[in-house]
Amino acid sequence: MKMIMHNPFPTQVIEIILPEMKLENKKLEKLILEERKVDAGIKKSNLGGSWHSKTDIQLRKEQCFKKLVQSFKSCALAITQTLNTKFDTTKYNFCAAGWINVNTEGSFNAPHTHPNSTWSAVYYVKVPEFDDSNEGRIEFMDIGNSKDALNAKEALGVLARKRFKMNAKEGTMIMFPSHMLHWVLPHNSGNSRISIALNGEFVKKTKGQSA
Repeated sequence: MKMIMHNPFPTQVIEIILPEMKLENKKLEKLILEERKVDAGIKKSNLGGSWHSKTDIQLRKEQCFKKLVQSFKSCALAITQTLNTKFDTTKYNFCAAGWINVNTEGSFNAPHTHPNSTWSAVYYVKVPEFDDSNEGRIEFMDIGNSKDALNAKEALGVLARKRFKMNAKEGTMIMFPSHMLHWVLPHNSGNSRISIALNGEFVKKTKGQSA
């Protein structure tokens, strides 16, 4: 007997620890909380009182924001080159944009995707202590119906998994393909959960741009 295993629909979620951002978190937190006091924010997937800033992280002059955007770009390039060695990243610009999320007690982000992007990420600036291990987590969901066969979960194990939760950790970035459906669970901590979301896409360089 000869078996050949194929992986037709691979999906990667990457957890990245950014030690270079550790000293920047206090600066980020201070700037974010000051901004929230004077800016009502906008409504997207944020519900229950959570705050969503304008999508302008990539335009900010503060070094702590610039450093985070550059880390996201570097990680996206490295991951793309690892997963697809045939893709020539030198022929593309990786354009990034981002915003801030402040999730207060009881607030959450409804299930959503990040359209018109290749890679998305969430970076955790401040994560309070939670009483329940599920509070404030990010959860990815597989909405396909092909795994609903009888006993699929027991027989196929992780191949039949429809949900995948990850803990929020300060100084950590979670990267994922932008088309992945996900949401943020509510929490009951009296303190805010602060994160920065980022989107990026590869845009082909025009003539005259260096490859």
